[in-house]
Amino acid sequence: MKIIKLEAQNIKRLKAITIYPKGGATLIGGRNAQGKSSTLDAIEMALGGTKSIPEEPIRREAKKGHIVLETDELLIERTFSSKGSKLLVRNKAGVEQKGPQALLDSLFGSLAFDPFKFSTEKPQKQAEIIRKLAGLDFSTLDNERARAFSDRTEVNRDAKRLSALLESLPEYDGVPAVEVSAEDIRSELAHRNAQQAKSLQLTNTVNERQRDVSEARSMLAASNKRIAELEAALLAQNNNATELRSALLAREESLAEAMRLASEFEPAPVDEPLEKLRKLEETNRKVRANAERVSVRLQLTESEEQAAALTAKIEAIDEKKAALIESAKLPVPGLGFDENGPTLNGIALQQCSQAERLQVSVAIGMAFNPKLRVMLVREGAFLDEDSLALLARLAEEADAQVFIERVGNADAGAIIIEDGMIFEEAQQGAAE
Repeated sequence: MKIIKLEAQNIKRLKAITIYPKGGATLIGGRNAQGKSSTLDAIEMALGGTKSIPEEPIRREAKKGHIVLETDELLIERTFSSKGSKLLVRNKAGVEQKGPQALLDSLFGSLAFDPFKFSTEKPQKQAEIIRKLAGLDFSTLDNERARAFSDRTEVNRDAKRLSALLESLPEYDGVPAVEVSAEDIRSELAHRNAQQAKSLQLTNTVNERQRDVSEARSMLAASNKRIAELEAALLAQNNNATELRSALLAREESLAEAMRLASEFEPAPVDEPLEKLRKLEETNRKVRANAERVSVRLQLTESEEQAAALTAKIEAIDEKKAALIESAKLPVPGLGFDENGPTLNGIALQQCSQAERLQVSVAIGMAFNPKLRVMLVREGAFLDEDSLALLARLAEEADAQVFIERVGNADAGAIIIEDGMIFEEAQQGAAE
């Protein structure tokens, strides 16, 4: 189904126009603010219903407006007034159709689909449009894949950390698998330290007794001197000397005993157990280092296994999506998706030529509008001559119509809008 005639009166900037589209492409040209966009809007308003009608559809100088759009099967008339809009749809026999908007909605999926705009959209937006067209809902799979990808990233980060830690840890050969108890050596060391303390105590006792003997001798010498000096007190001093001799004898005996004990006591050296303890602690340090290395190796293996499992999960999700895409009836052979957006024959669509992108865009537009094969290009100013010719050819080959808005009046065959009217009619009206 195609548009064979468009009439619009008092619609937005349009005063009155009548257009008979010919061929695959209809160019709407003219200066800015003359009614080019309003012409495309009139097509969309006639067919799209409430969602396509702006707040002020009627030209400001007028009170009423209307659009008549004729296809090869239907006559569609939408009128506008201050009370709103009214839609009337008749078939070629003039029979009024019931549920006119529902009928129009069934004829097209997205009348305003712009193939040029689609070809310049960001990849994610393009993918969203194609998925909608194919009825593919990847939201659950995408969420599941995103979670698995995030989990794998975290696991790989942990595995990388563990790998670096493993490389930094020393590994020792010839040491036990578990630490050896140092209790026996520590007990031996404590015993020998006690013996050393006892030896020191005995030595101190000898020294103390030596000081006592020295003191007694000094006192005896003083006493002998005083005997010579104090003959009168000789007896008393003799008695005192006797006591001192007794005391000296006792102290000498005590000194002899202390010296005997000191000479007989030989404490065991502590060097040997200290060396044993040092070696044992060094061995146990190596045992702990080896144990830590084994633990890190196990953690690393576990992380690698988790990463592999998550990679398999992601691949399974990608395979499931690929299967869904392969089974979907996409409008272009070789059209697909990857995580970055749509692809064509395995190449990112954004990397394909403009011709290939336009071919895909037109095919998608036709898929959205399988019955009423009409598309509106509002950014036609960005199309160069080659792209414009290609778009026209593609529309012709697809048995479709594309209405292209262009700035200026240099395009051959373009319908020029001037002051809300077709230029030739505007000139004729001015002359009259």
